[in-house]
Amino acid sequence: ASATGQAYLAASDDLVVDRLTARPLDARTSGTITDPALLRARINEIRERGWSINVGGLSSGITALGAAIVGHDGRPLGAVSVSGPSSRITADRFADLGAAVARSAARISGGL
Repeated sequence: ASATGQAYLAASDDLVVDRLTARPLDARTSGTITDPALLRARINEIRERGWSINVGGLSSGITALGAAIVGHDGRPLGAVSVSGPSSRITADRFADLGAAVARSAARISGGL
């Protein structure tokens, strides 16, 4: 349900994703992705883009963008994100903020 969780999943191997999406998911808000097929599609988008976007999926009215921190073997170790009110983190800011989060995650990953 979170931007960091989705970014972490996107950096995980397909076996992990398959295991976690083998059943319907619990909703945290009306914006939470609960359909496993939709979550898999979102994970593919994140893998292509390099960072996640979550609008109201964890907390109503909150938008977050996240990126995975990966170890030397490419496996995820954690994630970083930026979040705030959806009225301030709007679609016109997604590309810049997402790129900044991805750069931060890459710097942390590189320093490990």
